[in-house]
Amino acid sequence: MLGLIGLHIVFVLCGAAVLRALGLLRGRLLALGPALLTGVMVLCPPLILLLILGVGLRAPTVIAVVVVVLVLAELVARRRRGVAAPARPNWGVLLIGLYAALGAYSLARLPTIEDDARIWSLRGLALSYHHVLAPQIFQNPYESGTHPVYPLFGPVIEALNAIAAGAPQLRFYHAELWILFAAIIWTAAYLLGGRQRPWVAPLVLLAVSPAVAQNLISGYADVLGAALMGLGCLALGLWQTRGSAGYLAFGTVALIAAANTKDEDLLGAIIIFVVAVAANHRRWREWVAAGVALAVFIAPWRLWTAAHHLSDSVQPKLGQALSPSYLISRHHEVHWVLEWVGAKVVEEWSWIAVTFLVLFVLCMVTRTARRIAAFYLIALGLIALMLTWLYATTPMSLAFLFPTSMFRTVDDFMIPAAFASAHLLWLLSGYKPRPSVTLGSCQDR
Repeated sequence: MLGLIGLHIVFVLCGAAVLRALGLLRGRLLALGPALLTGVMVLCPPLILLLILGVGLRAPTVIAVVVVVLVLAELVARRRRGVAAPARPNWGVLLIGLYAALGAYSLARLPTIEDDARIWSLRGLALSYHHVLAPQIFQNPYESGTHPVYPLFGPVIEALNAIAAGAPQLRFYHAELWILFAAIIWTAAYLLGGRQRPWVAPLVLLAVSPAVAQNLISGYADVLGAALMGLGCLALGLWQTRGSAGYLAFGTVALIAAANTKDEDLLGAIIIFVVAVAANHRRWREWVAAGVALAVFIAPWRLWTAAHHLSDSVQPKLGQALSPSYLISRHHEVHWVLEWVGAKVVEEWSWIAVTFLVLFVLCMVTRTARRIAAFYLIALGLIALMLTWLYATTPMSLAFLFPTSMFRTVDDFMIPAAFASAHLLWLLSGYKPRPSVTLGSCQDR
């Protein structure tokens, strides 16, 4: 237990250093959750990159990455202009802390089942024992149906827990997922800030959603990836309203983490990034830097899987799937997918779907932040279309995929819709941002 506590202290220290470097550190207790999450997001992708390069995932490697992150964050912080405004903790910090603690305690003894056992924990165990990428784990023919090309964000977190504790921590991984999700909600509220808090409602409803709880209880990665993607989308939206490059950097870090969680989140992160570039293309130097960072931490895993001839039985053949004639021939499948998507949205996410659409219409009618509202609508709409395309063109049986996965994949655009709703509600509440182009400024009150 002491090892796990120490690991999370390291996450917090690294995350706090990065938030300070980005000019987003406000208070200490208030920033605890965001610092924890940021630490996980900035440490895991470099460790994945080192694994691909053949460097073992051992304690010395982790320590070296931690030192590099701290040094780079300190160098950036010294060059930063502007000082973040101090903030006092409130009852919200206590509530989200209790939410994280009680949920983690409840989930810490759950068994490892289904996809958690077949995919995430299996790979986490493999990294814990081998310390390097073992191709046989992914190439095993008996594992052909368990998505061998899924990236390693979750397994690396589980392996870090094992390294810190000195033994595998399969059951604790459920608690870890809950803690990270709570930290994501906390971070969204932290980034939004401000004195008026009507935007809390979508985040609270997301936190108590049965669909979210069931996914985390099962040890799946869908909610984690979708929530990271939603947080990245929110940060890019905040960057467009506030102007501080710290939000762009933070959003890029969150999208990198999401892209390293699941394949669907990879495509979703790319869509969000491209739409954000189109919405604010004039600041091209910042976009180029962010795009390079995305490529550096996303492309190597795809090259490794290609080099080891790994493929996913669910993925369609790209050339065929992009053929207009093939898509037309699959119009019955498209109609069927749309029916299932609509049914799952109504069944599990009707409240946030209605909330988001109402807020979008209000933004259009009142001429309030219409560009930001359009950014969210286009990005989420394209993610929904991407999922529809994947389902409609997959070579696998839809009769099997729908009941086993559709209730989870709609998370990829509905969870980000909750974050988008919080931002739009915050804008409609009368908040008037003062744009700043300095890296450290976050005094938007």
